[in-house]
Amino acid sequence: MHGRPISAHLSAAVLTPTLEMESLVSATPLKISRASRVAPHLLACLIFAACATAPKIEAPVIAPTVSIPSASELEERIDLEGLERSLNLSRPDEVLGYQESAFNSCSAGFGYSASKNCRRLTMAVIHFRLQCRDSEGTISTALGASDLRAISGQGVRWTVSDLDGITSTDGQGYGEIRGVFARSPKAKWLRLAVGVQFLNMRAGEITRVVTPRPWCHADDH
Repeated sequence: MHGRPISAHLSAAVLTPTLEMESLVSATPLKISRASRVAPHLLACLIFAACATAPKIEAPVIAPTVSIPSASELEERIDLEGLERSLNLSRPDEVLGYQESAFNSCSAGFGYSASKNCRRLTMAVIHFRLQCRDSEGTISTALGASDLRAISGQGVRWTVSDLDGITSTDGQGYGEIRGVFARSPKAKWLRLAVGVQFLNMRAGEITRVVTPRPWCHADDH
């Protein structure tokens, strides 16, 4: 008779925690579902706040560089015509051939410094005459003035040693080359070119040059 109440009491004691757990479990999905509805808005606000408060990253300012030319790159402005007269190299165009004169740059003037980069240089002046003949190949007969034509009013490109430039021939085919060299270019090869035609001669040997027929029409190419 005393066993039933004890059994019933134990059943109630055992079931009570079970009911509390069931109520907690049934309540938990409601809290989770509510949190799931609020979380996206909170996430968006957090992202917006992070974007709004992120510091601006400015591009670094790069200071412009200034290249300073070396002494060798600073070309001296030389008055070649004045230097030619000073060294007694001036002569009429008809006086053909090669002439040179050595000088000290610091005592020359005409654009050279009187105190910096003093050195020994050589000025060379070459007078030449270009003519063409109305024939090709080797000829055995002497050519007269009527057989020759002056290569006149033409731009003549020249190269000798480490210098190059352009000069012009006058109405009779006379031209002049002048330049300043570290060493005498007398034994160096001189290249003259008109249009597509060119020739090579020793600088110290050039005077009058009679070229074949294609030179007469070199400017037509």
